Amino acid sequence: SARVGTNHADYPPELRAAIEAFTAVHADSRATAGKHPKQALSDWLAENKPELSANARDRIASVANWQPGGGAPKTPG
Repeated sequence: SARVGTNHADYPPELRAAIEAFTAVHADSRATAGKHPKQALSDWLAENKPELSANARDRIASVANWQPGGGAPKTPG
């Protein structure tokens, strides 16, 4: 059976973008400050993957969203 490696260069472009966006945004609390993760992912994709269509960026942000319940995070305090 074929074994999937960790070489993201072999992945289809949208899957690679989803992994890159998730990795970058999930690890950066500034990226998600006051934003829902999907919005933070969309913002990252718009800035870092402008070659993707708006529809593709929205699809990718939906797939990479680790908090699909919706709503902005609660403000501490």
